[in-house]
Amino acid sequence: MENSKALKWLHAIRKYELDFIIKYLPSDENIQLLELGSGTGYQLSLLTKIYKNSTGVEIGVSQAASSQYPILFDGIIEYDGKVLPFKNETFDIIISSHVMEHIDDIDNYNKEIKRVLKDEGTVIHILPSHIWRFWTSFWHYPLGLLMLVRLVIGYYSREESHISSRKMLNKRKIMKNLLFSETHGVRGNPISEIYYFSPLFWEKLFKKNNWDVIDVKKIGLLYWGRDFLQFKIPIKTRIYLSKILGSSSVMYLLKNPKG
Repeated sequence: MENSKALKWLHAIRKYELDFIIKYLPSDENIQLLELGSGTGYQLSLLTKIYKNSTGVEIGVSQAASSQYPILFDGIIEYDGKVLPFKNETFDIIISSHVMEHIDDIDNYNKEIKRVLKDEGTVIHILPSHIWRFWTSFWHYPLGLLMLVRLVIGYYSREESHISSRKMLNKRKIMKNLLFSETHGVRGNPISEIYYFSPLFWEKLFKKNNWDVIDVKKIGLLYWGRDFLQFKIPIKTRIYLSKILGSSSVMYLLKNPKG
């Protein structure tokens, strides 16, 4: 039950973000589109309704199929996370959603994206922002206090926890997770991620990898990691709150340099 609610909430966020970026994409339904890190395939299933030649890749699709979230779209291609299994200059559009912050060898990954992208192609990355990192850390401690109370009175369980990992934790690990917010990406720690998730970092990184950064847009939705309030704060309210408290995700639109 908890998993289905969490998945429904995640899909609501991802649909809003996808709807936001669609207006920046070409309208030709015949273009070749690649989604990096398709996960359950939810966004890919929406993209195929617009672009019939849409393809998705994911690391360990077979393992994902047996995870807590079911695969919702068949045909996602499994790959090693390093070499994209496509010929040079295959795609007109390449999209990723909350993927790049998890890539260790980011420079080589950018080279792979460039290799399979057509010269006039477009890349859009949706990434969590420094605002997301701040509010995720902020809410960690009230949640931690709640989990500590449950632990003390004997009601702590894996299903109830919004802080623990998927593995059953011993008490020492539980206490560590209560005291310290988890790192989300592969660079830094929960504090330095405020920088690593900022447009300042990503624009610098993309330019270093010889991309033209055409546009950077706040998507305009406020949420945070392990958002226990979920639909209790409606999407419309979160859009309004993002104007005051900041947007939790940012769109980066990239192209190859001309000439």
